[in-house]
Amino acid sequence: ANVQLNTTVTLLGDTTFNDSSAPMSFAPSAIDTVTILDSSYAPALLGDYIVEYYVTYDSTDFDPSDDSLANNFAVTDSVYARDDDTYTGWGVRTSTGGTKQRGILYDIWQQDTLSSISVLITGSTPPTGEVVQFHLYDTTLLFPIASSTFYTIQPSDLGNWITLSFAEFVMTPGQYIATIESFSDSVYVHFDPDAPLPLPQTAFYLADDGNWYYSTSYTYFVRMNTKRPVCNANIVVTTTNSTCDSSDAMAYVVASGGLMPYTYSWDTSPVQTSDTATGLAAGIYTLTVNDGLGCFYTEQVTIIDSGAANLTLTSTAVSCAGLMDGTASVMVSGGLGPFTYVWSSGSSDSIAINLVGGTYDVTVQGADNCISVSSVDVVEPDMAVVSTSATDISCAGLADGTVTASIIGGTAPYTYVWSNAAMGTSVTGLVAGVYGITVEDNNGCLSMSSATILEPAVLIFDTTGTTPDNNNNADGSISTSVSGGTGAYTYSWNTSPVQTTANATGLAAGTYMGFVTDENGCQDSVTATIALVIGIADTPTNSTLNIYPNPTTGMLHIEFNDASDGAVEIELFNIVGERVLSESSKSNDLLVDLSRFNTGVYFLKAITSEGVLTHKILRN
Repeated sequence: ANVQLNTTVTLLGDTTFNDSSAPMSFAPSAIDTVTILDSSYAPALLGDYIVEYYVTYDSTDFDPSDDSLANNFAVTDSVYARDDDTYTGWGVRTSTGGTKQRGILYDIWQQDTLSSISVLITGSTPPTGEVVQFHLYDTTLLFPIASSTFYTIQPSDLGNWITLSFAEFVMTPGQYIATIESFSDSVYVHFDPDAPLPLPQTAFYLADDGNWYYSTSYTYFVRMNTKRPVCNANIVVTTTNSTCDSSDAMAYVVASGGLMPYTYSWDTSPVQTSDTATGLAAGIYTLTVNDGLGCFYTEQVTIIDSGAANLTLTSTAVSCAGLMDGTASVMVSGGLGPFTYVWSSGSSDSIAINLVGGTYDVTVQGADNCISVSSVDVVEPDMAVVSTSATDISCAGLADGTVTASIIGGTAPYTYVWSNAAMGTSVTGLVAGVYGITVEDNNGCLSMSSATILEPAVLIFDTTGTTPDNNNNADGSISTSVSGGTGAYTYSWNTSPVQTTANATGLAAGTYMGFVTDENGCQDSVTATIALVIGIADTPTNSTLNIYPNPTTGMLHIEFNDASDGAVEIELFNIVGERVLSESSKSNDLLVDLSRFNTGVYFLKAITSEGVLTHKILRN
């Protein structure tokens, strides 16, 4: 990284000097020394200066907090002198017997700090190890208000200035007298006999009688050296917190290190001007402090409200509708503990348990009686309701029923288990019966229901009777009945054209098949035969034809009472008009065997020369 060190000197916000080092290349974490090119600067004005050093670079500094440094220094007129700095070898003794002093009065118009007093000792003072001490008096001249340590004059001090330091003594505006005290008659202080006479009441000496007098003859070379402090007061602010959003906080400041007196200004409403600000609400305030040098200091003061606690609420939902296993919790930050808790459910802990669904309020009170209130919702799932539907068996004897389940409420996902161990929302291929369903949601909540599959009665298609075809007139018919199945029926006969009614009519002799179909497509059929009946009139009972036994189980005896010439023809017809027997005989007494014929109704026709005789025969 390329690094450059910069410096700036400012006075009252104006830049009076700046300079920079040559750019240097540094490896990461390297330590080196950088020199500013111009190493000296001479301030031209009196005042408090700020010297700032800062680093610039072309890379990223992950800790820029240590990239700058600032120092203060003051430039002051630090010497108070009445002399004109022109002197010869002349001098005046500090004492002519006893312990005496000589001094000069100075006017201090602005608070200043005494750092030392300088006295010009003449070369005529013998180097005999004389002891001196410098003092500072106020105008009462009763007692020194500050004194240096004792000093023994050395040979090298003769003809030179002696400067003795003081513990820094702050002088408020007023008049002060700087003196030298010697403890022998051998110490001479320079004066300039050619200088103008001293102003009245500016040169003092302590005479042998113990009294102070003005000197109207000499201006002594006694100077007072001062050190005007820089603006480096230490400002410490202490605060208390406000409580419960009230204006009950306070802040107080302690200023030290600067020049007294201090004045204060708080930007409250109204402005407060003491070192303590009261009645403060939470917020940021600006404090301005001015010292005796005219330096001012600004501090940002933050007041925090510690009374009202901040509440963070959480909850766990009720697992199943109707249960009491929900919880609500409160976490407190800020405020002043310990805290008490009151829930609308009656709980007095930070966690409320055994809750049903709903909204719960919590009141938290701190040790300072500040109260915070908040609420939280405990969610309860909707009651799980299982609905079922079924598709019935289409035709008796089949296994094509279905059951279906759906659920509203609860917590997804769901598991479905049927009473036949099948799983899923739908089951197919079922026979008739009742099927139970148990649904379990994600919380383990169970809901149950059932569905019933019905089976229709067996579809039965029967004939209830037939009407024969008489003499090939195609006037036969078939009557039927239907039971079972589902809904309306449709019919179909294998006639030409196809007949679609329950009963078939206009039929010629023959065998017919009919079909019936219900709404589910279930089907049954029936077969019926239409007989052909040839019209045969039964001979009256008073005819000459005797037939016995009738009914007969086999042998039938036929006897003609009236003799007839020629042969007799015997014909036998079944019920549908078919001729099943034909015989000829010349006898008037015949025996016919009917045992080979089925039971039923037959017609016997006898043809003689006398005519045709018919008779109905019952074969048992």
